[in-house]
Amino acid sequence: MTLIFLLFILGSLVGILAIVRKIIQQQKHLTDSEVRGIQNGGISLRRSEYERAIRHLGGCARCREMIEDLNAGLEDHLVEDEA
Repeated sequence: MTLIFLLFILGSLVGILAIVRKIIQQQKHLTDSEVRGIQNGGISLRRSEYERAIRHLGGCARCREMIEDLNAGLEDHLVEDEA
């Protein structure tokens, strides 16, 4: 009975550690290649990288702002001056 309980506790700890690891990975800010991948619609990213980047953007204002600033910079170069 004690062995079963210990195995249950060990299994629970392994599960908790896996969840914590995923949370920590999602907290990492986006890399330059992930930002470029998001900008081109995810074409250059693997599916798991793209999904992590999208999840991260959902909770990270800093990375969202970085992408918005980069997109605004691109738009400035694409808009023709009327003068």
